[in-house]
Amino acid sequence: MRVVFVTGATGVEKRAALTTTQHYAEAKGLVEPGDLRVYHVEEVIKERGRNLRAFADITAPDVQQSAWASAVDAIGERVAALTPRPRCVVVVMHYFYYYRTRIFSPVTWEPLRRLARLADSVAFVSLIDDCYAMWARIATRTFGPRPTDLRLKECFTWRSIETTASDQCAGELMAGEANPPPTASYVVAVNQPPITLVTNDN
Repeated sequence: MRVVFVTGATGVEKRAALTTTQHYAEAKGLVEPGDLRVYHVEEVIKERGRNLRAFADITAPDVQQSAWASAVDAIGERVAALTPRPRCVVVVMHYFYYYRTRIFSPVTWEPLRRLARLADSVAFVSLIDDCYAMWARIATRTFGPRPTDLRLKECFTWRSIETTASDQCAGELMAGEANPPPTASYVVAVNQPPITLVTNDN
């Protein structure tokens, strides 16, 4: 089983890109239905009773990290209970958030590490898009936490640190493990063809 952590700033249409990729892979026979499972960390946070706006408003880092870690652990429990194991599990998340003029990350590595231990291989995929397109989408959002007065240059910064942090996590997450699964890191534009994210060997 491969575990793929997908990151990307707000304004990158991660859900649409992954839905298109899943439909493409199944239609082409690259995966069987059920062999590709997709989990969204923010959806699990909401399932566990936290409004995303309230989550973003939390100013105590330990409380925010605890809520985020609990959601990732819940995904890990669901994956561990699957029989048989799927071929690929995709976990979609924000590594960083920008909200009310501050950039912050609720990410802690230990829950990611616990999930990665279930895998034969791990990949981190940073989805990116044109910053002007991201900026425009964020400005017109009518759901969830919306950044306040996000400037275009801050959108560039957000995209850059999201990609850098994801790559760093890929390189260091399993350091010190006795038998770590092979881990790869990719940066992929959301407007690339679905085949970019799906190959016969992953």
